[in-house]
Parts: sequence; C-alpha cells; structure tokens
Amino acid sequence: MLVLFCGTMQMHGQDSKAEVEAYFGQYLNNRAQLELIAVSLPTLDQCKQVFKGENAITYFKFVSKLDKEILEKMSGLDYEEHAKCKVDAIKTDDLGEENTNYDAGMHEYAEVLKNDITFYQLRYFFENGEEAYNSTYKFFVNLEGEWVFFANPGIVFRK
Repeated sequence: MLVLFCGTMQMHGQDSKAEVEAYFGQYLNNRAQLELIAVSLPTLDQCKQVFKGENAITYFKFVSKLDKEILEKMSGLDYEEHAKCKVDAIKTDDLGEENTNYDAGMHEYAEVLKNDITFYQLRYFFENGEEAYNSTYKFFVNLEGEWVFFANPGIVFRK
C-alpha cells in the first residue's frame, strides 16, 4: 500500500484547487491519510526550501519525531470513512498583506517562511457534510512535484 502512496505523489504544472482536491480526495479514510502523511514527512533539504535560515533546522528537528507519533496514532485509530476533501491554499507572499483572507494563523510566524510557497490545508468531511474530527491536516506543499507534509509550523514558531 505504501508503494501506491509513493508512486502517486507526483503532480506536474500549476496546482489548481480542483487538482489538489482531486489528488487528496483519493485518501478518503483516516488510515490512508495517516499512511500518506507517514511517507510524506519532509527531509532537511525540503525544510530548507520552505523555511528561512536556521528555522529549517529547528522545524526539521520537530518534524523528525513525528514518524513515531504517527505509528502510535495508527495503532489505536478508529476507522472513519470520509466523503470529500476540501483544500484551502495559503500563499506565503500574501501573509504580510492586510486582508481578510484565511491564513490559518500563519501571519503570526510569516517571517520564518520563504516567499513563493503555497501551503495546502486539507479538511475532510463526512457524507452528512460535517467536518471530520481532527481532519485539518496542516499542511502539504508541492515541492518539485512531490507532496510533502508540514505539520502545523505554528506549533514550533508561533509567538
């Protein structure tokens, strides 16, 4: 199953919201979502593509501990089937601007993020339209055609 996740993680060209929702809409249960996250954790080099300077190392130290937590969570997981995935795109170039766009609180630590990065926040929903508990997976970034999972950077950098 993990081969399937690794083999299908490539996307090419501009990521439209519909393309991203279609891609992540393949993972409509929480086990598949956690398996995807487990094979999508960033390397130090990928962290350096997203975070400025020493912030990349700080974040990598945090995220490198997640694989163990993911395995623990998967072992006690109650299976949930989801009906759809919705995506919010958050662009780092927009974080400093005064606007009302949703940014998931990322403006609080915008100074640690590089320019021209788009974070995609995923939210999964049940058939009845209710959002699944803990379904907000923060965040995925498409780096050189590979989907990379970035657990909420606010955990590390929020003031």
